[in-house]
Amino acid sequence: MKETRSIVNATDLLVATRAEADQFGGIGIWLSGGYRLQVLRDGSHEEVWRYIEIDGQHLVMEGNHARVE
Repeated sequence: MKETRSIVNATDLLVATRAEADQFGGIGIWLSGGYRLQVLRDGSHEEVWRYIEIDGQHLVMEGNHARVE
């Protein structure tokens, strides 16, 4: 596994159960155990956020557009 300095869920304790996007480029990811990850955009002209899957594809939100890398 690559060293990402990220927190990695190596158990089945946090499992994504639902995800939603809003019209402003934010997302909510509901997790088991009553947790939710809320991502809010902080700009409109440059990269706002990036979801990185280890050894996989990236979902990048720029302005009002999303792309997969």
